[in-house]
Amino acid sequence: MANEIELIFRDKELDRLVRGKFKVNRGVLTVTTPDGRQKTAQLGENAADTMARTMLHDMNCEQAG
Repeated sequence: MANEIELIFRDKELDRLVRGKFKVNRGVLTVTTPDGRQKTAQLGENAADTMARTMLHDMNCEQAG
């Protein structure tokens, strides 16, 4: 069972605070927003936290768009 890690960061492009959680299980990254939306991706060459930040940014852009 994977532990969830909370991310809170200032997204310069969105000009606001972004938060969410991520976990890695068997090479699969799962990102969850505070409202429960989830996205998964296979881990690649980037670090899990870097990928999670990018995914959270994209999820917030999709919601705003």
